[in-house]
Formats: sequence, C-alpha cells, structure tokens
Amino acid sequence: MASQSRGRGYNKGYIPKQCQLQEDIYVCSLGRGRSQITRNINPIKGMENCNTPTVDSKSINKQLPNLPEPKITPQPLIDDATREWLNKLRHTWDIWKRSEVLTIALQDYFSSVPNPYLAVLNIIKNCPGQIKPKLLPFVIMEEFVHFMQDKKHLYSFHLTSEIKTDAFRMMSKQHRSVLIKFGPTFELVSDKKLFLDDIHSLIKEGLFKEACLGAIFLRLHDQFTIEDFLVPLVFQNVLLIVEEFLAESVSHQLALVKFLDELLSSRDISSEVKEISERLNITNVHSSTLYYKPLSSLITRFSKMYNLSGSCCPALTKKKRMGSLNFIINKRYRDKSIGIECFREMVIEAVGSAKEVQLELVILLNSYTEVNEALYWALKFNLPNEELPYKVRCLKEVKNPENGACSLAVNENWDLEDLRYYTINPSIISVIDTEQSTTELLEKCLSGHSIIGLNAEWDSTTSKLVLLQIATSDRVYILDLLALENYKLLWQELDVRLFANEDILKLGFGFDRCIPLLKHSLPFDNIHLENFMYLDICLLWKQIMKDYKIIFNHPGEEESSILSLSMLLSLCTGCSLKDDQSYSNWELRPLLDSQIMNAAMNTICLLSVYYELCTLCQEQGIPLAEISDAVMKLNKTSFEKENDNSWCIGKEYYTMKQNLITVVDTAEKMIQILQTISGYPVYGLDAEWKPTLGPNISKLSLLQIATPDMVYIVDVLALENCPQLWRELGVLILANEDVLKLGFGLQSDLAMIKKSLPYENLKMDGAGYLDLYILWKQITKDYDLHFRYPGNADSSPESLSKLVSLCCQYPLNKNEQFSNWERRPLRESQIKYAAMDAICLLDVYDELCKLCEEQNIPLGDISNFVMMNSSTKKHKRKGGKQEVVLPMVSGPNLQPVSVSCLKVVC
Repeated sequence: MASQSRGRGYNKGYIPKQCQLQEDIYVCSLGRGRSQITRNINPIKGMENCNTPTVDSKSINKQLPNLPEPKITPQPLIDDATREWLNKLRHTWDIWKRSEVLTIALQDYFSSVPNPYLAVLNIIKNCPGQIKPKLLPFVIMEEFVHFMQDKKHLYSFHLTSEIKTDAFRMMSKQHRSVLIKFGPTFELVSDKKLFLDDIHSLIKEGLFKEACLGAIFLRLHDQFTIEDFLVPLVFQNVLLIVEEFLAESVSHQLALVKFLDELLSSRDISSEVKEISERLNITNVHSSTLYYKPLSSLITRFSKMYNLSGSCCPALTKKKRMGSLNFIINKRYRDKSIGIECFREMVIEAVGSAKEVQLELVILLNSYTEVNEALYWALKFNLPNEELPYKVRCLKEVKNPENGACSLAVNENWDLEDLRYYTINPSIISVIDTEQSTTELLEKCLSGHSIIGLNAEWDSTTSKLVLLQIATSDRVYILDLLALENYKLLWQELDVRLFANEDILKLGFGFDRCIPLLKHSLPFDNIHLENFMYLDICLLWKQIMKDYKIIFNHPGEEESSILSLSMLLSLCTGCSLKDDQSYSNWELRPLLDSQIMNAAMNTICLLSVYYELCTLCQEQGIPLAEISDAVMKLNKTSFEKENDNSWCIGKEYYTMKQNLITVVDTAEKMIQILQTISGYPVYGLDAEWKPTLGPNISKLSLLQIATPDMVYIVDVLALENCPQLWRELGVLILANEDVLKLGFGLQSDLAMIKKSLPYENLKMDGAGYLDLYILWKQITKDYDLHFRYPGNADSSPESLSKLVSLCCQYPLNKNEQFSNWERRPLRESQIKYAAMDAICLLDVYDELCKLCEEQNIPLGDISNFVMMNSSTKKHKRKGGKQEVVLPMVSGPNLQPVSVSCLKVVC
C-alpha cells in the first residue's frame, strides 16, 4: 500500500496507538508538507479486521496514478540496520513529534555507535527536510548536542578535519541559527582557517549572505575584503548582516564607507553599479537603493553608527556643504529673509575649510551680481586670484578689503527701502545669564504685571530650548537656558510665580509647540501647566476672523498670504516684523546683538498686538473677552492632554470606575496582598514588558491583577529576589483552578510569566484561564450578539480597545503600550494605563454576561468550551487573527487537564 499526503504534516492518515511499527517502510521528501509512504501490504497481526483507515483515501485515488518519481538527492550510504532504525524513528516522530520515546531512542543510538559525530551527520543527510525547529533533523541535532555535553572528552579523537568540513558545509547552507546553535559542538572555530576554501566556494556560487554569516561565526574578518561579500550584500540591500560584520572590524568600516563615497562621487552612479555588479557576479541588485539620496543616507548611517569622521567620506561632505550653501544664498538673495550678520555666520558654518566649496561660494555670489560680497569672501578665504571670476578679479584690482566692506555696508540697505519695521529701544532688553541677574527677574519682572508675552528659541538640530523670552509692558527679559541650567531654585520659583500663577495672562503665538520642549529642557519634571492661563494670539486672530468681520487700521503686508505674526503686527501697527535671524545658530555664545534684538522684538510685539486687538474689538462691538475664554479653554484642554501623555485632544477614553491602584514593589507589600487578594471568584490578569525589535528578548516588568475592589500592579523587576513569594502567589491565584482568570491574548502573557517567574513546576495550563478574545470570537461566530454601543472606529478591529468600546462605550487609551516598562520610576500615566488594562477585563466580562443573559446566549457553556480547548491547544496570532495549532506533546501518555471544576461567573 502506498500513499501521498499533502498539507502541514508528515501524513494525514490516522494510525491507532496499538498499531506497531512495520519493518519495511521508506519515506522520501517531496518538499514541505508532501511525503510518499510505501508500506508492507501484509496486515499487522491482530489488526486484520481493523476498519480504521491508515492513510488518506482521497489522496490515493486522486494522486497516486499520476505521481511522478521522487527526486532524491544522493545521500551517503547507510547500512540496513541503520536504515531500519531511521525508518522507525521517522514514524515515531510522525506520531508523537518531540517525545520522551524519541529522546531515549536517539540517546541510545548515539551511545551505541563508535563515532557519534559521523553518525549524526549521516542521519541528518538521510532525513527529509531542512534543519528547522519543527522538523525531525533539528530535533536530532538538539539531542546530539545534549548527548555530547559531558562526553566530548570521550569522542574528541573522532572529530577529524573531514568531519568538521562536512559539518560546516551542511550547516552553512541552513538558517544562521543552525550554525550558531550546533557549530560549537563540532568545535569549528578552533580550526577556522580550514573553512576558507568553503567560504570562497559560497562566494563563487553567489551565496554572499551565507559566506558572510560563516565568516562572522568563525571570526575570519581579516581574511576577506569588502568586495568578497560586503559590497554584494549592500547592492542586494541585505544591510543587517553587513552591519553585524562591520561591528567587529574597524578596517572594513573605513573601507566600505570610502568605497560607497567614491561611488557617490561618480557622474553616472547607475552605470558604475552595473559595471561593479558584472565584475563581482552580483545578482538581484536593488537598483532603487543605489542612487544619490538613499546612497548618501546609507553613508551617513554607517558614519554615525561607527563614529567615523567626515574625512572618510569627502564626496558626501562636499555635497552636503554645497546643499547648505545654496539654501543660505537663496534665503539671503532670493527670499531676502535673513540679514547680513546671520548670513555670514551661517556661511562660515556651512563652508568650513573646504577650498572647493569656498570657491563655489564666490562663484554663486558673483552670479547674483553681489560682487562686493564675493570679494569679501575671496579675501577672507585667501583664494588664488587666477581662480576667481572675472568681475571679482577686476574689483579686487581697484578696491582694497576695507573699501569692499564699506561698499557692502551701503548695499545692505536693500531691505529698508520699501518696508517699515517694528523697532524697540535696546535699553529695555535684559539678558539673564548670571545669578545676580536672576534676582532682577524675580523681583521686578513678575511683580505688578497681569499680562506678559512668552516666546522661545531652540536649536533646530537637537530641538533643545536655548532661550526663553518674557516680555512685560516696559521690559524684555531673555533667559539664557544654557547658562542657567544648574539654577534649579530659579526655575522652581519661576514655576510658582509664572507658570502656575492664574493671575497672570500669558500671551504667545503658537507657543504650544514650545511646551514639550520646555518640559524637557528645564531642570525639573513637574512643571505646572494645568492652570497655565495661556492665550494663543494666532488662534484668537483666526477665531475673530472666522466669526466677525473685524476691520484693521492698516492694510498689512501686501505680498504675504501666510497668517504669521509679522502679518498680524503689520495689520495692527502698520510695521512689519524683521525676522532675519530665524535660521541663526542660537547655541552660539556670545549672542549677536542682532540675535538679542530679534528675540526681544518677537516677544514684546505680542503685547502691542493684543492691546490693539482689544481697542479694535471694543470699537467694533466684538466680544473679545468671550472669544478669549473659549480659546483659553481649548488651550487648557491641550495642555492637560499633553501633561497626561495622551495623543488625541478632545477624545473620550475608558476610565476606571474606582481609582484604587496599589503598586507592589517591596516584599512587605507583597506579603500584605497575599493575605488580602484571595477570596474573589474572578480576577483580571495582564502583563507588561519592554517592546523590542530584533533578537533581543525582554523580561517581564509588571504583573497586573485586578479584583472588583482593587488593582494590584506587581513590580516584577523590584521583586526578582523573592521566589518564595512568587510561588505563593502562583499557588493562590495563577494555578488555582477554583478561580476564574480573565485575559486578552493570554497565550503570550502566560508564556512570559512562565519564562520570567519561578513557575517551572507549576501547572498553569487550563487552570481557570478564560481568554476574552477567543470568547468574543466564539460568541460572534455562533450567535448574533448585539452590543449596546457601536464601538470605536479608530481601534483595531480585533483589539482589546475595540471590545472595550463595544461593551463600555469608550476605547482604551493605548498611548503607553510601547513605552519602556523597564525604566524606573514608572510614570503616573504608565501606572494608570497598566491598571486600566487589567480592570477593564472585569467590566467587559460583566457586560458580556448581561448581554448574553438578555439575548439568551449560553455564555457558561461557551466559556467552558473555550477554556477546554485552550487547555489542550495553543492559540497563536497570525495576521491579526487567531489560529489554532496542535501543541508540542511530551509523550504518548499525556492526558488533557480537566477543567470540570472551573467556575464561570455569569
């Protein structure tokens, strides 16, 4: 009898337990999930009348007649006894998968052969399939590693160079985890140069990834150049392996960055890539990642990652400088938005010492007919006369540097011809950068003033506040945050007198953008912004324009269509705001006079605008006070949401009915809750750990247990050294079949709990756990359940937040879901999030009980069915849906855990 099975598994036919393995069985692999089985047609003794089918009869009728001959890779010859034993091992695996029977059989076999190293390689080569975690070859290798752990000294003389070479050739073409997991058993690193020829063979075959992984494992970095496999992998966009190789070799870091920089300097990058690909025999080239923009991003990424200087990539540095230079010149001479001091400061920073860029600066200025300025820079950089443009050379012959500067100063009036600018007296400006000057600020600034203006300046690259401007009706104070970082008393006093003072109205223009920066830049965390009393002039202006036809006394800036502070100022006062320092380097010390003046005018003009708006609204009958109150309420809501770390303003979320949270972070608190937590028939259970990317695995950080009266947030990291208390909690709650534990996606939480806590011998499977996700899906699958609320459309369709919105009207705020749960101390928002994730399970289950009772849905039977299936099956998320797969059994006598004693609270 012969059969072929298709699907996920070795053979779909059912084989009774009492059937004994037959002698003449041969299996050959046709790929994943396909196998052909040839069996002896003689019936098994005692089973002549057995009606149980042994194979899939459908596959016999449909597939056997047209079955092609299997293509079998020639394998090493093994003797008949080994072949018979291997066939029995395959069928043992087919029936029981990973089991004690399989382990004993393999351990006995390795003990019986003279050379286990050679034997295991021959067995693997004669097994169908690759070495993957769920296939037989992988299990054989694992058992071999366990067998050799304490027996290496007995068989070390059998580990010859031929066996090592054979093992490396087999493992190098498998997944990288195979080489990492099983390579040390064959002691490959001790003879690493033995495998150089094999790695070069992989390179010739175009297996660059496998060759690079082999070199990484064997630490053969110095034996290869970047063109062997690093350049091919970059061209194929396999960057993670490239980075792993470079992390251990500084010489390759420099060589690869220089190679890519030379490629970037080519006039035709695509032609150069094509030529290199043909020379190195590279296939599957990702051309979309090998043009200027992604290539320059890759060079920048490598340079930052390995802390390489700009001298390693001169072409990229030059192109970046040229881009910055063009931007600055356009801002100065086309947009006319920056002044001469700011322009020269930015040019020096952008050009640096690069002679080519310095010469390009002079050429660009000459093209804008700014010959005087071009001469100024030509003399400053001492550029050769023969390289200068013709007009600059002529001007140099008739003028000296001083004349050039004077001529330039006259030409500087280009931006004063047509516009009137808002000005103030410099004597009213005070720069606060010393301890003595802070006294003046606290005593004079905030006394007797009910309205002030606020503004701030920050560094555009680091997003760090460097200046905070406070303007009163007669003075402007500029606080240098860089110089006052250590004056905590000043900031605490300022917090009390200014930020938390409801008697002072704070004016700003889009100042809400500075609030997050302000909170992170000041030397204390708890800034009082709940009662900030902040009025945004921009929002006030928009609201007035929207609801009323206000008439200003001045026409404003004719060419400007942007609702900017300069435009509003020109409408109110007839003077525009000269903002020629917007791109200035605010971290540079000492500050320029033009920078100080610009920062001061940007702040005190807010008061001029507000007073003019008050006058106009009073004259035209516009209720400015009511509009201002509405705008400030909107601002207050915004600040409260920001302080609460929320991501959506004006949106309602699920909240706890009782704000009772207990954080358990000491052994004494743990002992107390062990005495009070028991006695409830149902609990909500959840867990939190730090989200990670890649191979790094986090450990459990928090365990949340919710009762109807209290939410206990247990700090796992703080109680790592209390195993006895954890075992008591496990016996009392987690492994107690007499209480119901609710969760959502429980499989991942329980796996992390078992892994992180001392519960190796604690049976938690089936111990009264009810997954509300599976219950929800089962109810909606079998019954037409109608919820009271429509649910939140923004939530994921199968998320806990969606189910909470269906049962409790409002969704969960998941803003802290991906926060760092290992950081201590925990934020209040994290504690609140963790508590609500657990307590909401009780509210959801209570609502489901009520709905099912009203709609005659047997929730008790469905819950018992879900728990029964959950105790014998593993549920995995795949693509947002739940998939049921058979568990890894431990032996033929494993019985399902009984859940008959579980209580379902309805």
